[in-house]
Amino acid sequence: MQKNKIIGSLIGLAVGDALGAAYEFKRPPYNINENYITGGVHNVSIGEWTDDTSMALCLAQSLIDKNGFDTKDQMDKYLSWYEDGYFSTRSECFDIGNTVARALASYKNTDEPFSGIAGDNNSGNGSLMRLSPIALYYYQDKEALIKYAAQSSQITHKSELAVDVCIYYAQLIAGAVKGYSKEELLSNEFIDTKDMRKEVINVMKGSYKEDKVYKPTGYVIDTLETALMAFYRFDSFEDGLLHVISLGYDTDTVGAVYGQLAGAFYGHNGIPKKWTNALIKYNLLYSTAEELYNNSSVQKVNFNDEMHKKIHILVGDITTINSDVIVNAANYRLLGGGGVDGAIHRTGGSKILDECKFLRKTRYPDGLFTGPAVATTAGNLKAKYLIHTVGPKYRFDSNHVELLESCYKNSLMLADDYKCESIAFPSIATGIYAYPKDEAAKIAYTVINKLLVNTRYIKDVVFVFYSQEDANIFKKSNHIK
Repeated sequence: MQKNKIIGSLIGLAVGDALGAAYEFKRPPYNINENYITGGVHNVSIGEWTDDTSMALCLAQSLIDKNGFDTKDQMDKYLSWYEDGYFSTRSECFDIGNTVARALASYKNTDEPFSGIAGDNNSGNGSLMRLSPIALYYYQDKEALIKYAAQSSQITHKSELAVDVCIYYAQLIAGAVKGYSKEELLSNEFIDTKDMRKEVINVMKGSYKEDKVYKPTGYVIDTLETALMAFYRFDSFEDGLLHVISLGYDTDTVGAVYGQLAGAFYGHNGIPKKWTNALIKYNLLYSTAEELYNNSSVQKVNFNDEMHKKIHILVGDITTINSDVIVNAANYRLLGGGGVDGAIHRTGGSKILDECKFLRKTRYPDGLFTGPAVATTAGNLKAKYLIHTVGPKYRFDSNHVELLESCYKNSLMLADDYKCESIAFPSIATGIYAYPKDEAAKIAYTVINKLLVNTRYIKDVVFVFYSQEDANIFKKSNHIK
């Protein structure tokens, strides 16, 4: 459930941004198309998103890369987006708010990450529009959630109003991820309101329920109130989003803000496919959200019987292993290949290939990136599921350590998400991708040994080697007798 909601929140942000982008600064009334359109002040393409999503991706990637909150890394990524088009749909940044631009200029000159602009006159929605990764990463830890929601705003927006709105909205998104009903979310019973500004309290008390004209300008209170009004009034992601976009003004951002909460509440499955299918760089957004889920699911999950969890080393053919999950060291095409990949497809049969072809047509038209993991049927194998992950090319991927770590981490957490108790790994990337076996062994064991204490269901991990020599390298590299 949480995975669907976490992915829904980040994808919902991007969908709201992309749908509203072509209408930005328009004044109502006007007709709104139920599909993406081109044009607007930035001459956007179909399904193209703007700075809201770019900055959210920068924030999400920083949380993933640093295993938590790192203000300097966030500002470095924002600056890279601003100057070089990092996480943009184009080769350059084409949309940026004045407050963000001023904060980044200050950071570049001073190297001080908390370069946000203070004062009520700077209470824009630029920190709210990118907020959801904070809530998705820290949804299980309220104290950290509140602390980092505030700090994530302060690095560009130090206005008390902007900060308080981020604190409030992060708690709403976290509540939606946890599965709270709409009534529970809007009751504010679980919200920490300590020292919040009266303008924010007024919205929380129900100003968004009033029958009045809503004008979603760049002012953070206007954006918050309009997004909550649509969330309160409508019973689907689609109807609420179309309504906020029809109100004009800062349409991309109010769409992104609404999409964060509504996406978490209705889940990824509740967002119309006509919007997700046409969303630019959908695979990037999806895989980033998956990584956020895998990281967040580790944060506060404890297993009270760790002594029953074991790592095993076997020599043999991985296709014969009787395990709930078998991991396939796939290539990016997901269509079979040599080595372990070829053996698994040959033994597992055509059902695996058929499901992989479907994934290529739907979720991964450009192939599976290096690092993420995806599950399919196991076909004729003895496993319940087959998890595919693409290892790094040692001589070509400069960040090969992080990528190999991600292969093991994402595979393990995905198997745990499927409520499996056992998983079998091959030696990922040590074949044709030429990763040195001793280095790969240290990475594999370190990652699995660290994460295993936090899995809900996985109790047994098996590393399967084709030769005794390879098994001995693994043992020696990790000082296992």
